[in-house]
Amino acid sequence: MIKVTFSSLKIFTQLLCLLVFILFFTSCNKPISDKKIELSIWKTTKDTIVENNNPLLPYQNSKSLEVNYGLWTEALFLKIKLPEKKLENYFLKIGNPLTDSITVYIKENNIFKELQTGMLIPGVKKPQLHILPLIPLNNNYSNTIYAKIKSRVSLDISVSLLSKKQTENSFINISLNAGIIFGALIVFIIGAISIYIKQKNNVYLNYIGAGIFTLFTHLFLIGFPQYYFFSNSIHVSYYLFYISMFFAAFYILLFTRDLLETKENYVKGYKILQFLSISFLLLNFALFFLPTFWLSTITMIVMSIYFFAIIFIGVKISLQRNKIALTFALGWFIYIFGGLLNFLRVLELVPTNFFTQNISSVTLIAEFFVFLITLVFFYKKRKQQEEELILNISQKIKTELNEPNKNKYINLLSKTEIKIIEMIGLGFTSKEIADKLFVTEKTIRNHRYNISKKLELTPEKNNLLKWALQNTV
Repeated sequence: MIKVTFSSLKIFTQLLCLLVFILFFTSCNKPISDKKIELSIWKTTKDTIVENNNPLLPYQNSKSLEVNYGLWTEALFLKIKLPEKKLENYFLKIGNPLTDSITVYIKENNIFKELQTGMLIPGVKKPQLHILPLIPLNNNYSNTIYAKIKSRVSLDISVSLLSKKQTENSFINISLNAGIIFGALIVFIIGAISIYIKQKNNVYLNYIGAGIFTLFTHLFLIGFPQYYFFSNSIHVSYYLFYISMFFAAFYILLFTRDLLETKENYVKGYKILQFLSISFLLLNFALFFLPTFWLSTITMIVMSIYFFAIIFIGVKISLQRNKIALTFALGWFIYIFGGLLNFLRVLELVPTNFFTQNISSVTLIAEFFVFLITLVFFYKKRKQQEEELILNISQKIKTELNEPNKNKYINLLSKTEIKIIEMIGLGFTSKEIADKLFVTEKTIRNHRYNISKKLELTPEKNNLLKWALQNTV
């Protein structure tokens, strides 16, 4: 059986993160230079257009092939002018895997032809499309193509012309990069599980929950579930994406609350985290009742508070010379930097390039890696507290043996239980104690459980002692 140690886990994740950086910044998928396209757009807040291929709509030239759909947009109309060259074996890529509906109108032999793709349209996705919304082209198509797009989740609509080879490379790059991201997160989750096995605490479970739902969220971002599992299920991907995102935020909030011990270190921060965690649970129910516009608006407001509340609480507690809070704040700041840069790119406030397109995924890996380091610090801190508590109890019992008038603990414990505590305080393992007392390890565990029940301590210290008595090996 492979033993997962903190040092080996740290080295492996560092190498993994380095590989992620190398792949992201070397596998750039650029459009073809000799086949440039021109894009004109028109947005409307009321989808009342009957003829979606109407060339007389008030289109405006777009400076970029990356279009911001916008929260208030009901439908986005595109006019795409292709180069007047042979387009056989080329594909027109519009939108992304989270775009609901992409309807393309192409004139073939002077007759308009309608093609559809997108998350919301059932049964039209083909295996060869992989995870990309692609429209195959041929030489009989006119060089002007019209498209109508509806999107509830994705605000980032891109248009590009890809050759067959580029399409294959794009799929390989997406799959490879996604595999590395998921591989890294799975390694981090396994690391948290290995720590949880050694030291039972909810903070590790919350980290695991956040990691699992983050994995689900990114699966929808790259398109695997909606193209391979829910291709015939209208709306399922939409709901599951939001649910995964809300639960990822919910577990991150609980992770923050328990890791930073806000109930003891910062009561106002504890209340804020509790309020936000309840808000994300309620958003899961609101998802099925609120219109898309209101859901998106409320989600953005709650998410904004969520991002900055966590960084503020982390910095606030780190000012108390708390190493765990300082490391946590660093990890969260890295993640916010990536998310903020990506958000500004969608709003066209910063230029769109390969770095700004992929920065959020890179910072996500970095965030979970730094959080794993904070878990190591947390583990060591709790371990030290547990050892100090056991030693303190052991010393008090020894004092009571010499001072019969102060029998606070001895009167509650049997001679065997007193002996067990003394031996734990001396550093004996469960097996060593069982061997010396000529009993089984199960008997020792039962004694430890009884000791944790008999000793009257504060809830926090009782939990520490309970862990130490039941899990020290």
